[in-house]
Amino acid sequence: MDKTTARVLIETTGSLLNATLLKEYQDARWEMSVQRQALFIKYASKKPELILYTPITKQLRELPKKMLESLLCFNSQSEKTGGVFVSMTQPQGALLLMIHVSLSDLDANSLRKIAIHLLNKNIVWQGMIKKLPDSSTSNVMRSPLEATIRV
Repeated sequence: MDKTTARVLIETTGSLLNATLLKEYQDARWEMSVQRQALFIKYASKKPELILYTPITKQLRELPKKMLESLLCFNSQSEKTGGVFVSMTQPQGALLLMIHVSLSDLDANSLRKIAIHLLNKNIVWQGMIKKLPDSSTSNVMRSPLEATIRV
């Protein structure tokens, strides 16, 4: 099944990344108005979270929470994620699913691995790191992270 894509430019505002949708697409499969998805990286204490916001579709709504969590389980020899959990939010009337992945360590390699893993599991995003935060940036990413979001 073909999937439309939206390019998202993610920039920092304080310690939370803010996503700006550059183009909007309508997903004909759901016969809905434009669906928006955005990826945020939130820096909380020493354990950053990778947070995926995705519209609640009928397909996602029917998945049990435990199944969603198991889809997101990710382990490797060198790095592991912990504290995967799923929640929902409803900003501006749009029901969104928030998938949280707590990262033990934020670096390019672990983010790429997680991106590939989620993509392989047919979750909805793929991304590429341009620059990572270091100690001098106080855990705030200074350059944009560009990602292709599958809708």
